[in-house]
Amino acid sequence: MTEMFYKIVGERVIGSVKNKELNQLICDTAMEDGFETILFPFVCKYWKKGKSSITRFGVTYEIYTGPFSASYAGSRNFIKAGTMEELACACCEDDFLILTDSLSASPLMPMNFPFYFPEEHKQLIELIEEKKPAAVIAVTGKHPMCGLNPFPLFEDGNFKIPNAYIDSSTANIIFESNDPVFLEICSDVTEENCSQLVVAKKKDTPTAGRIVICAHMDTKNDTPGALDNAAGVAVLLEVMKKLSNYNGPYDLEFVPFNGEEHYEVKGQLEYLNYIQHMQTAVKMVINIDSPCMKGSKTAYSTYNFDKSLCDLVDRKLEEHSKIEKGPEWYAGDHVMFAFRGTPCMAVTSSNLFEDALELTHTPKDTAEQVELHLIEVTAAFIVDVIRALDSRDRPS
Repeated sequence: MTEMFYKIVGERVIGSVKNKELNQLICDTAMEDGFETILFPFVCKYWKKGKSSITRFGVTYEIYTGPFSASYAGSRNFIKAGTMEELACACCEDDFLILTDSLSASPLMPMNFPFYFPEEHKQLIELIEEKKPAAVIAVTGKHPMCGLNPFPLFEDGNFKIPNAYIDSSTANIIFESNDPVFLEICSDVTEENCSQLVVAKKKDTPTAGRIVICAHMDTKNDTPGALDNAAGVAVLLEVMKKLSNYNGPYDLEFVPFNGEEHYEVKGQLEYLNYIQHMQTAVKMVINIDSPCMKGSKTAYSTYNFDKSLCDLVDRKLEEHSKIEKGPEWYAGDHVMFAFRGTPCMAVTSSNLFEDALELTHTPKDTAEQVELHLIEVTAAFIVDVIRALDSRDRPS
């Protein structure tokens, strides 16, 4: 599994060559182990960033390109807004709108995001669009849920206004005077053919339902994604290998979700559309995301579990010294099932909130951050949970 882990590590943005190669590798591995494979094709937006900059008084400062932004080049005055009240009063049509303070404190959810789109985000985006700025520049800091500093305020191909983001030190230089600045945003958005893979082990006889084991396989730009989520995919493949001869009462589905790090989440939507037409219900989802960080244990959290299911998993916990129960978290692929009432178990590193999130989505998320022996340990725990569920629900 160590060799497979190193094959997975590397930037694998949805639509990229590396992403497509990994999808094929997982498919080939599954077929070699005797699983059925299904591919659901779709078209996604693929983003390549260029270098963006602001020039003031002949001095050029490199800035960060907004993911999926349109390109732009031009000189304009700028208007600052740090509150909704300031934005409502701003006259910034065809000028640069610079968002600060509460308006840029946390990332905005993509427009039309199918699972969650807060009303306050909707109101802010609509007001920005109403103001018709030539471009938007966000002054941001440390991302609340990953290691990016600064972070992009927008990550949305449906937001058509060119956008970029800067840190506070660059903002302070710009704010030294009200003179016009020259802004250049270099960004390239194309369409690519992608696919969502589903690996299945189905019973020939009536089934007790389906157990879904999933881990997202894609990354953000500019990160090797070792912890997030090459380690999770490696655990998924190890569980798949251990259950290649599975003959329990459930159908099994292994889903390397392709799109968790993308604003369109098309892989997830393809899978949800697929299961909508299935006769057998999903009895449990096990989502593996950012496990096996060095210096940690593996932590699991549960959602919509009844007492008997909680007791079953807790008994398995006693047999695994490197596994512990952790807090609930609502930022992974298990959430779209948990909100539907499906019993879910999320598997991650025990230090997710203390240390792991500081690495995610950054160049620091390298293979050296992963405790390789925990891949086997984590997979063994998941298999034991599934086997225990089998024993409980196997027809007598």
